[in-house]
Amino acid sequence: MIRVTVEFYGAFREFADTMQVEIERGATVKAVLLKISKSMPELYRKIESTETRIIVLRGKNADLDAEVTDGDVLKIFSSALGG
Repeated sequence: MIRVTVEFYGAFREFADTMQVEIERGATVKAVLLKISKSMPELYRKIESTETRIIVLRGKNADLDAEVTDGDVLKIFSSALGG
């Protein structure tokens, strides 16, 4: 298992600021989001329904297929930033 920190920005902050996710080695950004869906389905629905979202992994834009590694910080921004 690996541990990934997920930080939320913009409209997603109404649900959470930061959370830790433990997931299998070799997991992708999408797998992290699916794991979040089990504990916070409303947040997951908001992320999935937001047309414009930015995902940053290791300081670079990432897509849902990007592999996460132990200790990564995954930042998820909504198009409407704030809070």
